[in-house]
Amino acid sequence: MTQEKRIMNLENEISNLKEKQNKSKVYQIIGQAVVYSSLYIGSIGFCYWGFLQGFTY
Repeated sequence: MTQEKRIMNLENEISNLKEKQNKSKVYQIIGQAVVYSSLYIGSIGFCYWGFLQGFTY
């Protein structure tokens, strides 16, 4: 292999790594959004449940 081909292969590998990194970052953001929103909804439900418990006693 000539030096130019090696450089082109390295550039292709680097671009592939960047694409994989971007995809994992997107998945990380989506995962954080799911976790935070579910915790938020769960806390509202728990507070509402506790509020209703105050009326039963």
